[in-house]
Amino acid sequence: LLLLVLVLFAASTALGRWLDLIALGPEIASGRGLNLRLSQPLLFLLAGLLVALATAAMGLAPFIGLLAPHIARRLGAGTARFHLALSAVIGAVLLVTSDWIGRTVFYPVQIPADLTAAVIGGLYFVAVLRARSSAN
Repeated sequence: LLLLVLVLFAASTALGRWLDLIALGPEIASGRGLNLRLSQPLLFLLAGLLVALATAAMGLAPFIGLLAPHIARRLGAGTARFHLALSAVIGAVLLVTSDWIGRTVFYPVQIPADLTAAVIGGLYFVAVLRARSSAN
């Protein structure tokens, strides 16, 4: 995995200018000469490969680290200190809840906590996306 991470890290570093241009918006990026039909699929592929490697190395439990700050922000965590503390508490609660659900829902079969956390997080992010798309 280390060799793949190094290769993909080098590729992401080399394509960093593309990311900077895309962040400015599609009109500006294409105006600056970036071929969006080529760059966007390559960047999505690169991001997907990096996520796949991280998941292969660490499992799905680190997904909670992505989920907890979003929930804390939606709960109104204002200052950075409060946001960090609330994210930590939410992350701990999510991991314990995921483990509990994985052990009890399909008893005597146990589902790994990281898989349960990924399902909970996936459902949460789908709900957020649906709420945003209906607001537009």
